[in-house]
Amino acid sequence: MPILLVNLFFAGQLPPMYARSVFWHDIPAVVAYGENVLRTLVIAVPLLMPLSLRGRRRRVGFAVYLAGLIAYLAAWFALILAPDSAWSTSAVGLLAPAYTPLVWAVGIGLVGQPRYLPAVVRTWAYPAVAVLFTAFHLLHAATVYHRLFP
Repeated sequence: MPILLVNLFFAGQLPPMYARSVFWHDIPAVVAYGENVLRTLVIAVPLLMPLSLRGRRRRVGFAVYLAGLIAYLAAWFALILAPDSAWSTSAVGLLAPAYTPLVWAVGIGLVGQPRYLPAVVRTWAYPAVAVLFTAFHLLHAATVYHRLFP
């Protein structure tokens, strides 16, 4: 939920590269559909997973989630508060909102496991979806970045 709230309240304050009219302009359909389907899974699946802090792995997962949330927030706020800084005008800085979700999503994957999946895939299914989403999201953001800053 914190991630959704950040996106909802602060998306309009990101640099022009992230404006809807720029960010989604001329993105190949396979990238757009792949990213959106995977984004939906990354957000919706945790709502269906039992989340627990019992056990070492799950406590580590919660710490990874918090670190990822902080990194994601820092990426957004650096772009919002210092849009002309060296960080915010670099590829690493401008693309940070696209790659930092991997950290919080892997944390969620460590905290909870979908019970409705076979035990064989239960531990790696959500992190695998998170990695795929991050790949599509980063490809999308890098495409826009390279279009704007050739």
